[in-house]
Amino acid sequence: MLEVLANYELGEIKEIKKVYSGIMNDTYLVKTEDNKFILQKIRDKRITRDHNSLESIWDSEIKIPNQILSRNGNLFHKHQGNTYRVMHHIENDDLDTLTYEVCFNLGESLAEFHIQTKDFKEKLAYSIPNFHNTRAVIDRLNRIKMRFENSEKWNSVSKYYDTIVKDVEDFYLPNLSRQLIHGDPKWQNFLYTDKKVNAIIDFETLMYGNELIDIGDGLRSWSKDEDYNFDKIKFESSVAGYLSKNKNIDESLIPQATALITLELSARFLTDYFIGSEFKLSDSELFDKLKNQMKFYEDMKSQLKL
Repeated sequence: MLEVLANYELGEIKEIKKVYSGIMNDTYLVKTEDNKFILQKIRDKRITRDHNSLESIWDSEIKIPNQILSRNGNLFHKHQGNTYRVMHHIENDDLDTLTYEVCFNLGESLAEFHIQTKDFKEKLAYSIPNFHNTRAVIDRLNRIKMRFENSEKWNSVSKYYDTIVKDVEDFYLPNLSRQLIHGDPKWQNFLYTDKKVNAIIDFETLMYGNELIDIGDGLRSWSKDEDYNFDKIKFESSVAGYLSKNKNIDESLIPQATALITLELSARFLTDYFIGSEFKLSDSELFDKLKNQMKFYEDMKSQLKL
């Protein structure tokens, strides 16, 4: 790490500490005499090239991480076959639970992101193939079913498959306008000070799509409790927060979008249960994720009368 950091003008390094959060990159907190920085070893160097473009248009009290140029003027530094980047550290507090007030603020903050990126028109250097392309995800799941449906393992999850492929047909969104969206606005991808959002992070999933994709994905994360029950008040607080800043969406489609993204993620977990996860999750971990996501979906469907 010191050899990598020697390629940046950061000052004398006092401490390097691994940060055990996130699953995409290896992240380290770097302390100098006067400042703190984030050093990341990039797991997939294809999906980091658009962060700088986002920085160029950002003008908000909510912060985003700013990348630091190396001594050679590069955004990325290659060392022993790996790719690294350094960013300014954003001070933040740990947030263990979501209150209704935090959910409202998350809605506001996602709306602010959409406002900031409304006129962003640049071609992205890289987007994850078929990310949030629900039809493609379901097509892939159907191929998995054809391959494994006679196995004992399939019997344990067939009920989930049946629900996913049947119900998802009710929730596809109409053809809507597209703009730059975050792609993964779970509550862990926001930073907090005094239980209020002070930053948005992790832009590896930037893509073009309708705001409802982000809203639905955010609500999937924000409106569940620790036991994967649907919390309708958190849902309504989050929606109210979003609409307080951005009414440029069809509010009636928000429950539909949330159900769609929840089923999409469940389909991904079910697919990974048979072919493996890029994040090296075990079968039991993937099964639990699938089971919990479907539990949340059924509770949400019942409470929202979908």
